[in-house]
Formats: sequence, C-alpha cells, structure tokens
Amino acid sequence: MNRIPMSILMLNLLLSGCSTEAPEAPATPKATAESAAPGTTAPGESAVPAEPMPVCTETDSSGCMQIGEGHVSRGEHIYAKNAFKTACEQSIPAGCGEYGKLLAQGFGGEADPKGALDHYIIGCSGGHLPSCTFAGRLVTSQHLGEPDAIAALSFLRQACPPDHETPHLLGCELLGLSLMRGEAGVVDFVAAKVALEVACKGDMWGGCHHLGTLYRDGLGVDKNATLALEYHEKGCNGGTAEACASAGVMLQRGLGVPKDLKRALPLLKQGCLGGNKIACSAERAIEITP
Repeated sequence: MNRIPMSILMLNLLLSGCSTEAPEAPATPKATAESAAPGTTAPGESAVPAEPMPVCTETDSSGCMQIGEGHVSRGEHIYAKNAFKTACEQSIPAGCGEYGKLLAQGFGGEADPKGALDHYIIGCSGGHLPSCTFAGRLVTSQHLGEPDAIAALSFLRQACPPDHETPHLLGCELLGLSLMRGEAGVVDFVAAKVALEVACKGDMWGGCHHLGTLYRDGLGVDKNATLALEYHEKGCNGGTAEACASAGVMLQRGLGVPKDLKRALPLLKQGCLGGNKIACSAERAIEITP
C-alpha cells in the first residue's frame, strides 16, 4: 500500500485547516456518496449504525479503509468520513481521496470543495490515481470559482500516465476529451487517441464514442468510417446516448458506410430514449419517410 511522506501530509493538512481530531457526528445523509453532486449538501438521517462495526483509531489504522468502505455501503457517511480521515492522517493515499469525496459531496457536514481539493492533491501526490481524476473534475467545476482547465489537464495526465498498468479509466476518458477539445489550450489528437483507447478497452463507453469521432473525422488518424461506426456502436451498446446518435446518423445518411435505415432506427431510438435530441430528430425523419 502506497504511503505519503509525512512532510507532504502535514503541510497539506495544515494549509487546509484540517484538525487531527475526529469531528462530532452530525446526522448522516440519506443519499449515497456516489449519487450526490460535488459541492452539494445531502439531506441528513440518523448516523447510528444498525450494527456495531470495528473502530478505526490512530493507533490501529490498518483496517481504516475497509471500515470506511463498510460504513459507506451502509449509508453511515459520518463514520466513513472519520475512518477515511484517520487513514489519510496515517499516510494512506486512498484514504485522502475518499475523505475528499465526502467533503466535496457534503456528507457528514457542509460541503467543503476547498478541503476536498486539498485532500485529493495529497492522495494524487501519493499515487492514488482516482484522486487525480477527482481533482481534475473539481477544478473544472464552479465550486472553486473560475474553472481551471490547465490545472485539470495536469491532474488528468497524472490519472492516466502512459504505460501505467492500472490507469484510472475515467481519468483517461476525460484526458482524451480535454485533448480533443483543446480545453486547456492544448490540442493533441494523437495523445487523445492513446488515452481514449485505454478508456474504451476498459469499457468506458464515452471513451469509445470519442474514439469513434476521431476516426470519423480523421483527427490525428486516417479517416476510417467503418472503424468509427464500430466504436460508436460499442459506446451505444454501453449506454452512451451520444454514441447511439452518431452511429445512427452515419447509417441513416450513409456517411462513409452503406446507408441502412433498418439498422439505424434502433440505434436512434436508443439515443432518443437516452435524451439525445439529434437522435430523436433523425428517428422521426426515418419514421415519416415513405
């Protein structure tokens, strides 16, 4: 398990104004940590566990991560918060990242985006790649003031380093998209392709869709409509409505592939059900075609 040098840990905690003492336990929010939007405060409920769970302490922090995860699974986020905080203070990078998530989402108290970012940075510095992704997403949100795309790109590069055995797949998808769009003033279609290939192979369906766009438009690669359609359909099968729309429109209009309305219609229907307006319009156009 990676551990953070104590000098980095203490400096970041002091800068963020964090106490090493566990906070009093306010009401636990009813929503889950995964469902709440960053920077929002979830509604409270009783924080008393249904059954006793092991206690995580500074003198015995070996199981703090497992204890914290157990509390999260039971909706006991104030107890999870204390466990992850203790893990972070004991130089466990993943504990810093998970504690940061709860701070960002307002579980166990008011949302604290600044404190969340401080802990994401500690986790990322210690090698916890999801923390790098969380930091990248947070700095592009409105919760810290003006979005910082340059800082986000730096964090996402750390989340998806080249040739890493276990990159954070969401970080790879977001990195590829950032490099495609030039969000930080840097457009690099070749690097975007590499990141999106990693994401798509890991079943990040948005990554497959964006990879299809590169091949459809010939961005950093030779145009290949057949391969583009394949990636769009893969993204659609994974539930990405935009990918369904792209695949359906290619087949509807015969864009580099044989026109096939019968094959296009179910793709467009799925995209429309997913809320994509382009898919809805294209579906209607097929249905009224004599």
